[in-house]
Amino acid sequence: MSVEIISAWGEPTGKHAEIIRTERGFEVNIFKGNEYLRNIKLHQYSESYAEKVAENWTLGLIEYGSSKWAVKVQTDVRPK
Repeated sequence: MSVEIISAWGEPTGKHAEIIRTERGFEVNIFKGNEYLRNIKLHQYSESYAEKVAENWTLGLIEYGSSKWAVKVQTDVRPK
């Protein structure tokens, strides 16, 4: 199977991700420092979607837990 790293997001010392093009479609490898965490298969999605997943990981909008992914919800709290 042909695999090509097409871009990388983040800093190698912190949260970072690699976007990979395979024969089946796009995938994202996520890391925290030197630790590889997992591969996210996004075969049915576009390259721009894979880029958003990688970007959201590096910005801290997606958290990786031992049992599941958790997406942080930001609410707009305004004083009354």
